[in-house]
Amino acid sequence: MKRAQRSSSPLPRGKVQRAVNANSEAGPLRSNQQPSGRRQATNTELVAAGIGTPSQFDPQVWFQGAVPDDLAALIKREWIKARKPSSDGCWTFIGNPMPKDAVCAHWGAHKGFFQKEISSHAELQKELFAPAPCDRKTEAVITSELVALFHFEGLAMTDKDTGEAFQVFLGTYVIIKEEVPNGTKNGGGTDTTEYVGRITEIFVTMQGKRYIRIHWMYRDKDTPIAAAPHKDKRAAEGEERTLPRGEFMTNPRRVWLCGSEEDNESYSDCYTIEQIDRPCKVYHIPPGIAHPSQVDVLKDIFDPDNDWFYNQWTVAKFMTIEDCYEDWTPWSQRYKEVWLNEGVEGILALKRQHPNCTQLMRGRNRERRA
Repeated sequence: MKRAQRSSSPLPRGKVQRAVNANSEAGPLRSNQQPSGRRQATNTELVAAGIGTPSQFDPQVWFQGAVPDDLAALIKREWIKARKPSSDGCWTFIGNPMPKDAVCAHWGAHKGFFQKEISSHAELQKELFAPAPCDRKTEAVITSELVALFHFEGLAMTDKDTGEAFQVFLGTYVIIKEEVPNGTKNGGGTDTTEYVGRITEIFVTMQGKRYIRIHWMYRDKDTPIAAAPHKDKRAAEGEERTLPRGEFMTNPRRVWLCGSEEDNESYSDCYTIEQIDRPCKVYHIPPGIAHPSQVDVLKDIFDPDNDWFYNQWTVAKFMTIEDCYEDWTPWSQRYKEVWLNEGVEGILALKRQHPNCTQLMRGRNRERRA
């Protein structure tokens, strides 16, 4: 792997849904659901409309239970800090923080306010003043140890260069930009690299830092087969390896779904909001089809210069690539349908079937293949 190591409504039922799933710039996922095709509001319009204003935020409702007055006041103060747009005005959160039951259903295994069962002013105050978890040697933030205070469903953003306004939500695919070592012998230099990922978490830490967590979509040069160590002299000097070209093996716009939690946990999967470059579209097409142009509902809308597609998943640990008939990874189209139609109980039932949605996806795909 070439990453730095550190350690909207549901689609209609029927033929179209079975044939293809797409990101399609999905909107807010529950109470904030918007009709598709609606003009996206600018940050200024969102603020003017009162979306996410302090008067709308009730700590008791968010906590879903009784909260001591001093703790409620402290939570409200932290919320006021968190909702402030960035200093350059390029992003702001959409809506109020997600409540306790939703947070615990989606991210129960992560560290956060609810998972730590904070119930007093003193306990929260201690967390707020605790230093961010950092590696002692590199001083890099250990993202797996971050403690979330608030979770959100979406962000309203403005491109610094073009001034274009756009929105991203849980389940939106985005392009992430990161500075990575360029592999030169003497330099320790860096290059700006772009990665493709699906947003699976939007949160504010106890220290007030804003992050997103993503699920990897590997390009061919990110796959374990291409990135595996070898004796090629050119690669040792920093030249990128890619998979062999061919109709089914790879295409410049093909990506592979990261098919295991191990892959995502082994590499940096949390990024600051500022590292979001732009949203993108990633389409899930049926296995055995080489390109979206062969799918009737996609051939006229797939943009070969900007869109991506996948129909396989990969596991780095075993260097395997397998067909992906059903994608049940967090905030995939199928996962979002469960959330939209069945809410918290649906997500909990899904995870009771298997505590890891990725492994559930893998099991169902193997059943289909058999």
